[in-house]
This record gives sequence, structure tokens and C-alpha cells, in this order.
Amino acid sequence: MRLPSARSQARVPILSVAVAAIALACLAVPNDASGASGPVASAKRTAHHWTARCPAPYPLTKIHAGLRGTGYTTVKGTHPEPFAVRVLGVLKDGISPGIDMIVITTHSAAVKTHGTWEGMSGSPIYAADGRLIGALSYGLSFGATNKAGVTPAAAMYQMRSDRRGPAAFYAKHVAVPNSMGATAADNGAAGGSAADLQLLPTPIMVTGMPSRWQSGLRLRLRQAGLAPFSLHAGSARGAQRHQVRPQLRPGGPFAVSIAYGDYTIGGVGTVTAICGNKVLAFGHPMALSGATTETAHAARVLYVQRDPTGPSFVMANIGPVVGALDQDRMPGVRATLGAKPSTTGIITHVEAPATGLRRTGVTHTSLVDEVADAAGGALFGSLLSTAQHEGAGSSTYSFTASGRMDDGTPWRFHRSDQTTDASDVEFGTSWQLYTTLATIIGNPYDGLSVKRVSVHARATEKVAEWELRDLEVDQDGAWQDVTPATTFDVSPGDVLQLRATLQAYRDSHATKTVDISVRVPESAGSGPGTIQVAGGGDLALQGPDMSTVNSFSELLASLHAVPHGGDLVTQLSAPDSSGSTTVVKTLRDRLKRVTRGVLALQLNVGSICTDCPVDEDPPLAE
Repeated sequence: MRLPSARSQARVPILSVAVAAIALACLAVPNDASGASGPVASAKRTAHHWTARCPAPYPLTKIHAGLRGTGYTTVKGTHPEPFAVRVLGVLKDGISPGIDMIVITTHSAAVKTHGTWEGMSGSPIYAADGRLIGALSYGLSFGATNKAGVTPAAAMYQMRSDRRGPAAFYAKHVAVPNSMGATAADNGAAGGSAADLQLLPTPIMVTGMPSRWQSGLRLRLRQAGLAPFSLHAGSARGAQRHQVRPQLRPGGPFAVSIAYGDYTIGGVGTVTAICGNKVLAFGHPMALSGATTETAHAARVLYVQRDPTGPSFVMANIGPVVGALDQDRMPGVRATLGAKPSTTGIITHVEAPATGLRRTGVTHTSLVDEVADAAGGALFGSLLSTAQHEGAGSSTYSFTASGRMDDGTPWRFHRSDQTTDASDVEFGTSWQLYTTLATIIGNPYDGLSVKRVSVHARATEKVAEWELRDLEVDQDGAWQDVTPATTFDVSPGDVLQLRATLQAYRDSHATKTVDISVRVPESAGSGPGTIQVAGGGDLALQGPDMSTVNSFSELLASLHAVPHGGDLVTQLSAPDSSGSTTVVKTLRDRLKRVTRGVLALQLNVGSICTDCPVDEDPPLAE
């Protein structure tokens, strides 16, 4: 999936996911009460890989109202269960131009309880002779229903070729004609009358993030173009473990991760077919991103949760890596089993003196555009789990990011800093890491990969911060308070003595004085100028000065120059001798606490003399 775009990334040697040869066995389906038999499938192992023969697609032209079949999906664990299917009809171009929708009713004990549920997407539907009709992918918009929409097998099988590009449109809602809806009230399910079928949202399992932060994540994923989805607090237990023989099978659970590990974002659906070393799943897109690089996982369904206001949804654990997702198309997703995805390894080393806890965590993502989010999320989760606290405090942190440009040139960036936050130091620290990485990765100059991000952080529960309270200037040996109305006359070459007074956060008895000496450049001309004194804790949030950046190397240099949280930054701005540009001079004092606040002294720069002759008006002509 590209959010919004993906690039190939360098593989991380120390964090590479070892995926052994994978046993792929298509599900042998017993006869059921409807008389339908399962797919004719077999698997055998060669010297190099596992191969499986996927079932033949049922011709769309032969699908008609009343055709019966059997579907398979997983209600708990990893073993699919059958449900009976009856076709109501075919909607021409129902999913998108060129892709019809097969409308069905479904019948089983689980369907009677839950209707069609989120996570059921991809459930294979077979005809009595074992041919694949398609994948269940649409359900009713509200409440439980036994009516569903199916993506035809022929459309999904087109993904076996890399030549099919992503379409620009797919239906999120499809109106079902009364002629079909009138017969859909079987089983007493809700929604028997004509109603919209909606693309079944993908349940996204999220770990390492408090539930109250999920609204922001939900908004970002929507803006990134994800197909309909729902967010749930889930588990990625075992996501980084190697499993020799993961039991993937049609009708079984299947997961796709944007990031996995300490911080996990992964969508759960169902396997439709296994064709050689390719898995086809979901029956609809995850982000419609075409060629992509997500990681494919085995999964285990814990249970199906009923939701009275909408479709029920699965709760699941995302399991071991089984391959790499390489296609995200309108008819579904495709993964290559046994492939080893190139991932960025994000390592977080965190300690919290208040609890005495230390933690080292690992998160992976195969999407370069998700590295900033994954790193920020992983650091946030690690800080919370060690500090066991969410509130005011201070932190010191450092991180190193490295990778290669698209032309192969290596790049590296390192920064150490400190921060405070009066409401949530864990979030404040993670936010600074996120914004810096997002600036690097989102640069407009060069494409790049990120090989590794390593973070060290230490968080306390005390706000160790200086606040700039007062600024004075030496005028003829006496200190004068600087106010917004103060204007000081200076000449090029003059040296100004200033004194800044800082007060500790919420401690009026703890103060600090910093003496500042500023020389007006000889190149300064005449006109208004300013001396600004500001805390680095505020300036660091403003990021680099992009007006001076014209290349990736200049961007990194500009990021290095961003003030640190403990800096007290003094900057003089004055016109040059031509009056057309500005002379800027910057001084920094490094303090042991984060410093905040901004005060400024207005200047009147120019040649000042008291004995200069005064021009007189010429005499008037008589």
C-alpha cells in the first residue's frame, strides 16, 4: 500500500524477516447439507518452493439467479467453516466499469447471528463442481444481513498478471434492485428489502497506541486514501516470529501490515485462493495503490464481535510474516509467499527513572512514506509502557536515521535534543521525532530509502524548563527594561550588552541570568533593525528555514541548524549598506533546561552624530 506512495527500500540485515519454504495446501472442502462440494485442489512441494493448483473460475456468463454454492470463512482460530450460498443475480458493472457484482444470500449459524462481517472479505464462494465463483466483499450498510456482494473470480484472477493497473473508481455503495432485494429476507436477517450494499470495511488492528489517539490515526488513513476500514485495538503477538509452516488456506484469515512490531497497523481479511506461490485475498482493495510493498502475515481470529449499529467485525491476532504484498488492486490484494519484504527497522531504547524500567522495542515497515509515523508511534508506545505515565514531564532523546538515495548514495542524519511538555511529554517527544523524519522523507528533491532508525529516549515526570521573563539593555552603564515600545539607537560596529532573566517553570524563586553581548556588523546600513532573544524550545517546533534550501544535502544541513530545546538564541537583523537585503547574526547559549519565550529589542541603525551640519533652506529669490 502506498500512503500515498511507496518506494523500494533497502533491506535491514539485523532485522530481516527469515521466511522459510511455505507449505501451501488448498482447503479440501467436505460436502455439506446444500449438496455443494469443495474446490478440487492439490499441493506439492518441489525442490525450490511450494506450488498449489487454484480452482478454475466459474464463468460469469453462466452465473444465474438460483445457483447454489458454498462459501468458507473463519469464525474462530484459523480453520474455515462452510456457509450455504444462493445467487440472487448479477449487477452489470456493479463494482466498477468492467467488474460485475454477484449478489447472493448466505446461510449458516454464524451468518444468522452476525450477518456478513468485517474481516469476511475474501471468503471464497465455490460452485458445486468446485469452481470458484468469487470472493465475498460487500455487505449491507447497517445491521446484520445475509445478503452480500461477490467479486467475480475472473476479475481476481487477472491479478495473477502484473499487467493490470489500478482503476480510478470502485463502488463503495451499490444499490440492489427490488427484484433481487425482495428475495433476500431469508433466514429472517435484517435488510431483506432493497438496500445499498457497501464494500465491507477492513478491520484494522492497532497496537502500541492508546485508543483516544485513534481518531487522529483514522483521519490520517482516510486522507491517505484507504478503502473503507474500521480501527480496533488489536494484537500483533507473534508478528515478528518465524513460523516454518504457516497454514494459509482459502477461507482462512490473512493480514496485511502497514507497520508491525511494537507499533502495529494491520488489516485483516480472508484468503480467496492460493495459486502457486501467490495468494489472492480480500476481494476488494485496501488502498487501491497498485504495485505496493506491504508485508503479508498469517493471522488468527479470536472472535466475531457483533455491532448493533453496523456490520459485525473480527478481532484477530496478526501472526508471522509469510511473504510480501505486491499488488493492491480493485478486485483484491495479491501477495507472493516466501518473499522477504525489505523493511525499515525502527529500534527504540527507552528508560524511565520514575519506574526504573527500560525497554528496547522493534517495529518494521516496508513503506518509506510510513517510516515517520511508525517511528513516532513506536517511540510513543515504548515511552508509555516504561514510564507508565501520561502527563507533564521532560525528556532527552537522540536518534539516527540512515538509508540511500535513489541513485545509491548513502545518507545519514543524527540529532540529540531535549523537550518538555506541560500536558504529555511522551507525545511531545514522539511528535518532534515524527516531524523531523517526515521533513526528511517528504523532501521534494530526491527519492530515498530508509534502512534504519535508532532512537534513545529518557523521560522524567518533572517539567525542567526555563521561561524568558525579562530582557534588559545597558544604556550608559544603567540597565533599562526592554518593552515593546523601546527603540535603541545604534551605529555599525557598536557592541550592545543585554541581560536576559529566566524563571524556572512554576518556581518563582528559581531564576537564572544570562549575559548577552551583540556586535552590530560593520556592513550594516541605516534603518530599522531588531534583536530577538528566544528559547530553543519554541524555535525547534518551527523546523528549518526552507527559504534557503534548494537540495537534499542543504535540507539536512538546515535540520542540523534547527535550535535545540536548551538553546537561548539571540538573533540580530539589520539592513545592509544598500538597504536592499538584511544582515542576520545569530548567537546561541546552551542551557541545561529547555528554554521558552520570545522578547525583542527594536533598533534604529544608522550613523549618529551630534555635530553634523544642518542643511539650511536656500534664500528665496526676490
